[in-house]
Amino acid sequence: ERRRPRRPLVRRPPAPAARRARRNRRSRPVRAVLVTVIAALRTLATLVGVLFFVLLCAPPALAWTVLSGNPRVLYRAGGAGLRLGFALSGLRVVVRGREHIIADRPAVFAANHASNIEPPALFHSLEALFPRVAVLY
Repeated sequence: ERRRPRRPLVRRPPAPAARRARRNRRSRPVRAVLVTVIAALRTLATLVGVLFFVLLCAPPALAWTVLSGNPRVLYRAGGAGLRLGFALSGLRVVVRGREHIIADRPAVFAANHASNIEPPALFHSLEALFPRVAVLY
């Protein structure tokens, strides 16, 4: 008959690396939940912020554009709404090569549409050309 070896009466504390590994295993789900909660709160803040911006700023900008025939105010309001949405959602738009945009020649700018962020980012990057640009969807 085989006997199991006896366990020592006093347990040795685990090595520091083993303790860290156990602690990390326990904290991973907590971090994942925390990241998800923060992302949800940012999404909610973006939704509420842009909603109130549109409700408060769009009617006067649209009325001014219709009455004056000058779309600059509407484009400025749209750009401000985009910057607000990008800031609240934590997105940073970096435009490279803006100096290559020629304002006095016709051109076609197209977004790859890998995500829903590209059309607003394209609008934001071409803001200097408005209102001389026609947007097609």
